[in-house]
Amino acid sequence: MDLLQQHGVDIAPKPLGIDLTATILPYPAVVYEWCHGQVCRSNRNEYLPVMLDSLHSLHTCRPQPADGRRLRIPLRKAWFHWFERTPYIEELSDFITKYAPWLRRTGDEGQALSRRLERLVQVGAERLSGMQVDLDWGKFPVCLCHVDPNSNNAILGEDGQVRWVDWEYSGWGDPALDLAEYRWHMAYADLSAGQQARFREAYQTPRDDPHFAQRLAFWDCLLAIRWPLLLLRWLWSREHGPDRLRLSTIEAEKTDLWGRLVWLIERAERYYSLL
Repeated sequence: MDLLQQHGVDIAPKPLGIDLTATILPYPAVVYEWCHGQVCRSNRNEYLPVMLDSLHSLHTCRPQPADGRRLRIPLRKAWFHWFERTPYIEELSDFITKYAPWLRRTGDEGQALSRRLERLVQVGAERLSGMQVDLDWGKFPVCLCHVDPNSNNAILGEDGQVRWVDWEYSGWGDPALDLAEYRWHMAYADLSAGQQARFREAYQTPRDDPHFAQRLAFWDCLLAIRWPLLLLRWLWSREHGPDRLRLSTIEAEKTDLWGRLVWLIERAERYYSLL
């Protein structure tokens, strides 16, 4: 949050303190000033322009400010921004290895869904491996990325400004990956293709990033498959409790999660033209 203040970007509530003892909660936690406003989880057509403005503001935050000042706050690389393709492809296979056997044991439908997911991962890995794209650190301008642009994390204040919470994954990363999440994140599943297209067309691509479109295509290929696998993990967690990547239990009904899984698989298959 101090970094945002240094850049003059007002898209987060003011932090009041941090508890690293894990005594108040079972994990370190940041205490924020209460953020008044509406959660941007409904009527998203109305909220999209201001959310886009906040994304533009976020992506102006770079390791070197435009005025040449030296930043006082060190920052790590963002979570899930690995700056090489191999870990992303390996993660897809890891999801299948860990959760697909359980899915197959749920019955005939689970076996069919598992086969479809395995095919998606195989086809996706081949395409991702063959794409001409450079993800290495230093090959493109990085910026501050939120990483989890879940609309439930966005608060629209009375001043018309969107402020984001849940910054635990944030850090230096690829703005193209941050943008891709607005197409594939489960929170935006009810947006129409037209709404998603308008949002992406209105995004102002950095002028000094000539390979932005190539990386965006890579992230689209990746996230199309990754989100069904995330839903699979959530289904698994619904019965087995949170795994090491989650801090809370899943409250959604199993039938609801199952329906979302089927829909996300179908969405990925349409993207890869496998239907």
